[in-house]
Amino acid sequence: MKREDPETKQMMERIKWEAAKELGVRFPADGYWGKVTAKDCGKIGSLVQKRMHAILKYQSASKNHSK
Repeated sequence: MKREDPETKQMMERIKWEAAKELGVRFPADGYWGKVTAKDCGKIGSLVQKRMHAILKYQSASKNHSK
């Protein structure tokens, strides 16, 4: 099993919370997302995926320019 970097996990959580806020989805105060609808979770997940793709693309381009 692959161990996740704590910094990466923190970044993913921040992006998830920002996406939820942007979409108008109320965050669960207790941190339990089980009460959030599947539709809202899907919207959040889609936005997180798009942002992560953009971040990785930017990082890759930055590495290529520095060589």
